[in-house]
Amino acid sequence: RLTPEEIGAVARWLSAQTLPLGTKPEAGATRPLPIRCGSGEP
Repeated sequence: RLTPEEIGAVARWLSAQTLPLGTKPEAGATRPLPIRCGSGEP
């Protein structure tokens, strides 16, 4: 698991990346994720 500080560092790094022209988002996932996400559960 990542610490809050590590999550912040990853988020800052990701937000600093540039994308090639014409980049489009992928379609949504068609299968369940491989692990459960605790923050996404009721």
